[in-house]
This record gives sequence, C-alpha cells and structure tokens, in this order.
Amino acid sequence: MFCNGMWCGQSPNNIKNLLKFGYPAHKIKWYRGGMQSWSNLGLSTAKPAG
Repeated sequence: MFCNGMWCGQSPNNIKNLLKFGYPAHKIKWYRGGMQSWSNLGLSTAKPAG
C-alpha cells in the first residue's frame, strides 16, 4: 500500500482492517512516503497498459 504522504491515515486504517479479517501480516507491504516521495527518490514506476 502507498500512502499519500506521512500525514495520510488511509493505509494504516486499511492495514488494520485487513489484519482484522485475517489477512496475513507478512504479506502486507507499506510505503508511507507516498508516490511523490517514491518518484523524487528516482525509484522506478510503470503505467498500466490501456
């Protein structure tokens, strides 16, 4: 999951709900810096074909 930045609370809430419904914690990845930070660091992105 990607948050919209450090201030975003959507991903943590979604993670809590996933865990509550039994989703395995070891399968959850969370990048709290958001896509803007990801891009600013020069990390790769891809656009879906469509």
